[in-house]
Amino acid sequence: MRYQGFAIYVLLGLVITLLANSAQTLERDQIGDQYIKSWVVGGPFPSANLNVDHFATAISGGEKAVATRGWGANNEIPTSDGRIVVLKDFTATGKAVDLVTAVGVEQGMAGGYQESVTAYAIAFINASKAETIEFGMGIDGTAVVWVNGVQVYRGTSAEKMAFDGVLVPNVKLKQGLNIIMTKVVRPTVGWRPDHASTATGWGFALRILPNG
Repeated sequence: MRYQGFAIYVLLGLVITLLANSAQTLERDQIGDQYIKSWVVGGPFPSANLNVDHFATAISGGEKAVATRGWGANNEIPTSDGRIVVLKDFTATGKAVDLVTAVGVEQGMAGGYQESVTAYAIAFINASKAETIEFGMGIDGTAVVWVNGVQVYRGTSAEKMAFDGVLVPNVKLKQGLNIIMTKVVRPTVGWRPDHASTATGWGFALRILPNG
């Protein structure tokens, strides 16, 4: 029984480690003011309406629940047009998260190629202490940002990417695990299979700065 208990303890440790790795948990003390590159991403969803809660079809509480507790890679979300979006780990190669690269734009929706898209990105930040910080953001599209289930930013019109062009002050991080979730809408123009896309950019950049 002693060895069985030890084996269970080891197995639980491995499961916890695997879950942490799949969620790409980052240490606040290590990332400093660098742009956050590791996210769990999901999309595209067929809507350009920030008010549509795409998580509501898959989890009780929808966006609020995911923004509060987080959700890792391989979770599935049914879409309104009959597809399944699977969350996946994504690491940006530069400062910005390019959502066209991260989640793509699906063919076969209403009108052939959809005219608008929405995607989510979730980051997991472990903080050694509670602190009040500021987000420095760049956005291609219109965005909403939550921290631990609290909405801290909501855009009212489409933005063009400019690093630190959007500053979000007075953001509260708690000691321990923090969940940052972004939702970015990208209306597109002239997206057709028979010629190059003339669509606008789609993505975001986010980093933590000292408050004020």
